[in-house]
Amino acid sequence: MAQGDVLRSEKREYREPATGARVVQLTDSPCYNVHPYYNQEGFVGRSERFVFASNRSGKGQIYAVATASGAIVQLTDSEDPPVLAGVQERAGGGHGSAGLTCDPARGRVYYSRGKRVCCLDIETLREEVVAESPPGCGPLGGPDLSSCGRYLVLGCRPEHAPTWPWREENRYRHGSETLVVLCDLEERRQAVVYHGPSAENRAAADSHLFICRGDPSYLFFGSYTRTQPTGLKTMWFMRVDLERMVPLQDPLPIFDQQPFEMVNHYYPAPDNHVESLLFTLTDRDRDGVPVSPVRRVEMIDIDLINRVERRRVFPGREPIHCKCNSKADMWVGDAADPGPYWFEGRGDLDRYADAGEGKAAEPPASSARLDPAATGPTGYRWPQAHRWIGMFRTRGPFVEMRPLARHDTVWRCCHPHPVFSPDDRWVAYGSGDRRQSQLLLAEAVWPRWMA
Repeated sequence: MAQGDVLRSEKREYREPATGARVVQLTDSPCYNVHPYYNQEGFVGRSERFVFASNRSGKGQIYAVATASGAIVQLTDSEDPPVLAGVQERAGGGHGSAGLTCDPARGRVYYSRGKRVCCLDIETLREEVVAESPPGCGPLGGPDLSSCGRYLVLGCRPEHAPTWPWREENRYRHGSETLVVLCDLEERRQAVVYHGPSAENRAAADSHLFICRGDPSYLFFGSYTRTQPTGLKTMWFMRVDLERMVPLQDPLPIFDQQPFEMVNHYYPAPDNHVESLLFTLTDRDRDGVPVSPVRRVEMIDIDLINRVERRRVFPGREPIHCKCNSKADMWVGDAADPGPYWFEGRGDLDRYADAGEGKAAEPPASSARLDPAATGPTGYRWPQAHRWIGMFRTRGPFVEMRPLARHDTVWRCCHPHPVFSPDDRWVAYGSGDRRQSQLLLAEAVWPRWMA
């Protein structure tokens, strides 16, 4: 197998029996096939091709599959394989994702190769280096591209710094020492725009580093830290002068995060917005970290420019990963728990939403289908919820859910990481276990009820 080889189609289609959703399986090779992390882009064009990583040749390489024909093209072939998180190490478990992102309009793939970041044109297969680690730093990772395709933001750590010190029984103090690197791809220049935490600013850009969709002068990231405002995980943003490639301000909290509130799995939404799952916990451990077996979970949406926030409640348990489409009117998640109620009929939903923003409300009793006391082994009210891709939309101060397609992944080996295609036609996701993982598309429709 070599760069440019066209492999046979592995595509097959079927209908999800319970919901009627059309499902297309793109890969069917007995190996690990993984797509980019759900916050990065994996599609090229509107949905014509999908880029993924696979170790089918014995080493982790990058491939593209045509969604219509199923033809697979090998894009890389190197003895120094790209850094593809979760491909080589999948036998030991992990979330399973490829450390790359695409520019859908220009047909380019950006990925890490050690201390360099490369850009690959998928038509010509021409590769060039577009970024390099600063002196004394380790590999660059977490590439995120601006909507205009000009700016790329990356993260790296000093070579002396542990990779993930917060994993060790969570005994972190101020997060992991991290550098934020911004690249201007048109002008061929890069700059370190933040290095933290420091005595002056405790924010550490050690989790999920992104560039705003709309105004690329805004960067945001998460910080694992025991400092204020909450003592666990927080979100921060900063502005950069794109002409001079220098910061205009130190990082600031994205929203007024309160004690006992924790964010996780946030992402850039359209029109300069940031969205995240927000957990409100009710107790603290002896070190002051918020913990609780009981928690309130909301979807929080923040206008990064105007600093306006809106929150909506999940009636059931939340998905692990959740992301909106390009119109921000539908969401997809990799678990589908409706809570103790199935919402039936617009009339009930309208009455449900009449409580208004920030007011307590209970779903109508007439909509109950599940026993509120019944909780599955995973903590979901519906025991099968963790096996399904869920579609979500908002209704007043709440989030409505319906199951779309069954993924049946083994979570300790692979995460589905569902994501919309740029044209909102498809939802791409992964499914696998300790032996292999495959890539699928489900038609992005509001599904009918399960039988």
